[in-house]
Amino acid sequence: MLKKAFKWLLISSCALLLCSVFIIYVIESIDAILSEQAEGSEHAERESKSAQAKTAPESQPDRPVSTDRHDVAVAGIPENSPWRVIELSESHDNQLQYYSPHNVNFDDGHVAITTHEELIGNKRYTSGMVESKHAYLYGKFSFVISVSEGKGLFPAIWLMPAENKALPEIDIFEMIGSAPDEFYGVVHYMDGSAQARDFFKTKVARKDTYLIELEWTRESLRWFIDGECKFETSKCVPDEPMYLIVNQAVGGQWPGVPDENTLFPATFILKSWAVEPEWSQPR
Repeated sequence: MLKKAFKWLLISSCALLLCSVFIIYVIESIDAILSEQAEGSEHAERESKSAQAKTAPESQPDRPVSTDRHDVAVAGIPENSPWRVIELSESHDNQLQYYSPHNVNFDDGHVAITTHEELIGNKRYTSGMVESKHAYLYGKFSFVISVSEGKGLFPAIWLMPAENKALPEIDIFEMIGSAPDEFYGVVHYMDGSAQARDFFKTKVARKDTYLIELEWTRESLRWFIDGECKFETSKCVPDEPMYLIVNQAVGGQWPGVPDENTLFPATFILKSWAVEPEWSQPR
């Protein structure tokens, strides 16, 4: 009897051991499947973000907090001009330009920013940048512009905080030269500890000039192209004084590097402008 009982106990123990091994195998198999699914999801998310980064507008590099930038007296600039010309050798995001005062001209009431393929220091291109002498809070901003095309060109009109910081940022107009029939407007802001943005992209007909407008109120931002409202947002509307920047960058992750089809010199022109702020103050 004892021998039979021992035999039964041995068989039961072996069965229990085999059952335990099988359960462990099943659990490990399920963990492996879940891990593969998670990795696949993370990979897909990374691919999606990478694709979006190549097609979505970026915030401008942190030029406003640079210690290397300074305004320069330029011959020919009218005394009552609202603009100051900026010289800047620093660049970020792999941009390739040196902002030189020699690349900004004030003729016939226009502001012409011309980009050249020429070497200054370690920069392969020179271009131009102007900033407003005043900071503004709310209002309507209008610009008649003429643009060049060609891969690597990045003309922009944007607003930055009068306080020396990187965000918020309002991009009134952006275009990359490889897609001259697509215009962008963007608001960049902090959402908690993360940078966020709200933006639009719209197709435009290729022509000599465009009217670009922004209406900035306490409640919303509205972008217009040739009198037609293209986008409106109420997400994190800036509520602090901001100043205007007009420039034409070269290169960077989004515009890419100029190629053999990009013709230089390439000029970005403000043919006219009107700024109607609710509040303004000299910077």
